[in-house]
Amino acid sequence: MFYQKDDEIPGDGSTIEIDYALQKRCQVNLVQLRTYYDAHRTLAPGGVFTAVELLSEKEADGDSMSYVIDGSIQCAMPLEPTTPERPPDGSVLLGYDVADAGPISGLANCGYTEQQARDLRPVWAQALNSFGLLKSVEEAIRFREICDRRVAEHAPFWIYALWRLPIK
Repeated sequence: MFYQKDDEIPGDGSTIEIDYALQKRCQVNLVQLRTYYDAHRTLAPGGVFTAVELLSEKEADGDSMSYVIDGSIQCAMPLEPTTPERPPDGSVLLGYDVADAGPISGLANCGYTEQQARDLRPVWAQALNSFGLLKSVEEAIRFREICDRRVAEHAPFWIYALWRLPIK
């Protein structure tokens, strides 16, 4: 629903202009996001708030999540503290995605050939919900393993929970 101040108005339905620095603050602070949205609600009266939560078996290293690529190259994904830390009461879990640190989705954006799509569809169709997201963490773990092998240049893949947040 927001687009950056210096960008052209996008064709994705975003209707509320926002300064880049303010957008970065609002992405991690739900109170600031709601305040800004409320001041501009008439431009997008049907706005939907969503949150993306990184799930990992690994512990964060302070403000980052360390990982290794190509067997020896140490990398880190920056983590920003959020307010609140967890999706608030009344949030609805939409499902799980598997993506690289980019985050490029292993479900939708990793260049499936027609043959790969035909092979994977019957195996995974029942694991997807009406949003095209994985229904359970267990299915996300299994699909992450496939993505790590199938698209090794993007590995490791991570599991993200996607939430719809209450407007108020």
